Amino acid sequence: MSLQGPVYTNLKDWPDIPEKDWDRAEIELRDKKDGTKISRKDDNADYSFIKINGRIYAMSNKQAVKHLGETKTSVVKVAQTRTLNKKVKKVAIKIEGKGESQIGDEPLAVEVMHRTASIYGRAVRNLAQPKEYKGNVTEEKLYTVMKLREGKELREEIDARTLTEQQKLIIAIKCSQEVLALHDTRVVHADVKPENFMVLFNPENPHDIFVKAIDFDVSKIIEKGKKEQPFEIASTPDYRAVEMTTGKFLLGLRVNYGKPVDIYSLGVMFKKDLKISGPKMDDLIAKMMQENPDERPLIHEVVFALGEQLEKMPQDGMTLQLISEISRLKEEMIQALKNESKESTNWNYLANKDSLVCILSDAKQSETLAKNLTEKLGNENVRVTQEEGRYEISVKFSATRDYFKEEALLKSFVNTFKGHEWEDMQANISVSRGDLNGLNQMQISMEFKDVLGNMDSYIEYSALRQALTSLGIKGEFIINESGNKTNLTLKFSEDDLFVTRNIRNFSIKLENRFKKEKLALTQDKNPMISLEQRREVQIRALQELEKEREQKKQEEEAKTLKIKAEQEKKQDNAKIADEYTTLFKEMSNVECYFDPSENTLTIDFGADSNEQNIEAFSNALNAMEIDSPVFMGMINVPVAELSQKLGAPDSRRQFEEKYQNGLPSKVVVSSKLPLSQSLSPKVEHKQHEQRHELRFSSTLSHKQGKAETGQELKEAVNKEFPNEAIETLIDKDPKEYVNLSYRQSIILYTLLVQTQKDIRNEPTKRDLHATLEQKKKALIGHYPGFAKFSLTELNSLVKTTLEQRKNASISNPSKR
Repeated sequence: MSLQGPVYTNLKDWPDIPEKDWDRAEIELRDKKDGTKISRKDDNADYSFIKINGRIYAMSNKQAVKHLGETKTSVVKVAQTRTLNKKVKKVAIKIEGKGESQIGDEPLAVEVMHRTASIYGRAVRNLAQPKEYKGNVTEEKLYTVMKLREGKELREEIDARTLTEQQKLIIAIKCSQEVLALHDTRVVHADVKPENFMVLFNPENPHDIFVKAIDFDVSKIIEKGKKEQPFEIASTPDYRAVEMTTGKFLLGLRVNYGKPVDIYSLGVMFKKDLKISGPKMDDLIAKMMQENPDERPLIHEVVFALGEQLEKMPQDGMTLQLISEISRLKEEMIQALKNESKESTNWNYLANKDSLVCILSDAKQSETLAKNLTEKLGNENVRVTQEEGRYEISVKFSATRDYFKEEALLKSFVNTFKGHEWEDMQANISVSRGDLNGLNQMQISMEFKDVLGNMDSYIEYSALRQALTSLGIKGEFIINESGNKTNLTLKFSEDDLFVTRNIRNFSIKLENRFKKEKLALTQDKNPMISLEQRREVQIRALQELEKEREQKKQEEEAKTLKIKAEQEKKQDNAKIADEYTTLFKEMSNVECYFDPSENTLTIDFGADSNEQNIEAFSNALNAMEIDSPVFMGMINVPVAELSQKLGAPDSRRQFEEKYQNGLPSKVVVSSKLPLSQSLSPKVEHKQHEQRHELRFSSTLSHKQGKAETGQELKEAVNKEFPNEAIETLIDKDPKEYVNLSYRQSIILYTLLVQTQKDIRNEPTKRDLHATLEQKKKALIGHYPGFAKFSLTELNSLVKTTLEQRKNASISNPSKR
């Protein structure tokens, strides 16, 4: 059975366990060993509590929440646990009828899950008497706590949804990033397919897609320095790499393979399931599915190629964030090489060579740098070429990343012990790194100087050992006593440190686990520990509990004060807005609307207001250093800026003078009817309504036919740009946009958006799509408000501008 089953929809309906039940369970299980279970059937509760790795979990009954998965030998239940700050989170617990031996000899899948931070802990529960479980009689059960993955399998989503080309590409990138994370820890998934990725779509943003790799039952771990090893074949046939089926079979149906099998399976998934296509994508997928594994790209090359394709598509916040993540992979290594150079160097990534390249003119500098990098990365990964007094140093990207990622990991781990005060630890701690039998090893040494402290030393040592083990770090633990000193040493391979990479706030979690383990050991029934010592520990624990409660109380009080302050600030802003509404009405006979959610004042000059009046008002605000972008006869101004820049009487008088001086002598300041009312007489002004609702609710009509909308857009283009064809207008240089009027800008922006929509499903016009996106951004640079409008709203605005132009033509015959 996979360690991860599907997540059911009724999962979120299961309410959080009441706080009083958590408190009661913690008291009852405080002195109990791991694996102790407390039933709540007598209380008619739909859950039971169990202690695993010193933490309390509440497991759901099947009547409350359907099991996440079930086979002939095991079941996976949903459970809750409470964090240090008393927040409740859901996890998954796998229950098997197995014995204690499984803890010492964990299956490879569990080791992989430790490396991917997918597992939280394991414990054995001894049954009061032998019991039949899943068809077998057992005396104990094994509980494994795992991270809960929300969403659905990618296979289900592919079958149920019609994915856009951009969504397919985003999913492909995120699946590749998951494989990249595995390969970084020398893990081969070995069964990549749509069923082994969990996907969660954000209903509010189609490009916000969460993807997580699951099911590590057949995953493998490659030894350091090796590309492939003999493994048994257990992957899905349709996605199985060529070397798994045609390679030389070894004893026990084993064959040599490595990370390239995941690349091949991803290629099959991209082509067969996601149906990603296009000249460059077809070429990439063909390389991924090469028969020779050495000719396939590395996983980071796949990510880079997919990222370049995504850059050509329309971008929003989520896609830009994803592109930035991909760029960071290169930037981190470039910075690492710069730091290694210790002198000013410029490194660039060359995709065709998958290398980072630096060009130097100084022979001595290049020789020193090449020697240093060769010592770290190896001769086969560093190349130096000389041409006309220039020295080019080229290093393989993959080797660079492997080395510096591990170096950063080791430094982080060392700093965990050297950087922390470890207030509960009485020992002197030193961390060293050595080479034993060709294997890199870490060593933590703790020295206690007084014999009387030996018992406390042992407790602290055991607590740290258990804390490290609970976080997935295993190793050799040694105790040496000499005279009046006790030396306690922890040795483990650097491979164990891969776990720390994926554990958020590892150092803090390790210290918290250490404290909890030490407390549990001190309270244990150990004859070496006196009753007086236990009482001292219990008193300290109670004091810490009281301290936490006091801290929580202070935080709640601070939160209440903050909410109150925000409410008072909103009230003050409303008063300021009213004050300036009165001022602006007296000055220019305008309508003003205050938006408390954004704390802005919208100044509406109305449909028939002269553009010179708006320009004079905007220039006066700008002169007072108040940002005042104009959009469709409106100016949006932050209330805070008004209060700050125009608060003093002299500043206000100066603003009025600048406004009056900016008006041409013949301009009549008039606004008989605000634009928002001129759109429809049925719309009533509501000062605190959202301004987009206020301006467009009466004109938006989603039932407009495409022909009618297109005709109106063409008519508007002909009226505003009488000497330009639509094709010429689309090709207009963005530098010329500064000369366009507000009306011309909104019509051109609508034309660009409509053209983008018309060609969105034509693969041959992707370059044009990207060009249109750049032109849209240029117009948004002049009028930021454009970005907020949908195509329907834009077409409504075009229709309104046509009506305004006709009305103006009728009332002023000289303009005909």
